[in-house]
Amino acid sequence: MMPTITALDIVLDRAFYRPGEEMTVSVTWRDDAAQMTEMRLQAKITYLTAVLDTIEQDAAVGGDEQTAVFAYTPPASPAPRGYGLDVCLETTGGEPLACAHTAFDVLDVWTQTPRYGFLSDFAPGRDDSEATLDSLLRYHINGLQFYDWMYRHEQLLTEDEPYTDLLGRRLSLATTEKLIAAAHDRNMAAMPYTAVYAASIPFYEDHRDWALYEANGKPHYFGENFLVYMDPRPDSDWTKHLLDQFDQVLRQTDFDGIHLDQYGAPKEAFDRFGHKFNLAQPLADLIDATKSVVDDQRTDGAVVFNAVTNWPVETVAPANQNIVYIEVWEPYVW
Repeated sequence: MMPTITALDIVLDRAFYRPGEEMTVSVTWRDDAAQMTEMRLQAKITYLTAVLDTIEQDAAVGGDEQTAVFAYTPPASPAPRGYGLDVCLETTGGEPLACAHTAFDVLDVWTQTPRYGFLSDFAPGRDDSEATLDSLLRYHINGLQFYDWMYRHEQLLTEDEPYTDLLGRRLSLATTEKLIAAAHDRNMAAMPYTAVYAASIPFYEDHRDWALYEANGKPHYFGENFLVYMDPRPDSDWTKHLLDQFDQVLRQTDFDGIHLDQYGAPKEAFDRFGHKFNLAQPLADLIDATKSVVDDQRTDGAVVFNAVTNWPVETVAPANQNIVYIEVWEPYVW
């Protein structure tokens, strides 16, 4: 009587593979065999309907969880390209008992086929970095936004460790660095969240000339006295300050670029002199300026921009970010 195989599972060691990089594949399964029985593990690497390579190795079932590991170096070119991986546990006579399927990418850089996830817990003492990133591997996530990791919107880093953010949360750069390292071990990019025009109330009170204003002369607030919008135009003091913050982050951490967020509104605002202007082009200009900072610090660095509510996608799409995506709100959801 043939054993019953349950939970045949394929685990890859990277989110994607660079040309020439070897991959390690772990295959685990459970079975109800009464004694150890020799089996055969067969893996087929495919592109569309073509089988490119077949790997076979000895395996066994024995009434417990078993693991088989094999290595493979995918074709180095062309890239980018995605491949299928079909794994079957068979009898020595070739009868399949259980099969599982997955896929993998060969990319020069992750932004060729981005699969973007996020992290949001940077508490001191967090000790599950490896397990967290392993869980994301199953979804082939190759880029991670580190959401609200920073000390302040206008001051991303602090000498305090741990530190308290604007929401009163205790955060740790050491935790962030562990997560970055775990991401890099799995070929996942680590992208620090930043906001293009947000600053705390105390910062605004010290830099009132840098802010965006409403028609009535009051500053533009985000939330109820939570943040103040600052002027993101290319020649503004705020923009110079923010770009310097980006430079410091890339010099002092192992982040892989800059994630740029905006809030979708206001679309128009007034500066300190009462001059009205549209924010669409300044956001595109800020993307380009940010990319220059990133390129100075990283060979394969990336800029990601969030076009909230699909605005201003027509203006920012031609800009020099690596990825632009849309955070969907009304009227696009209901």
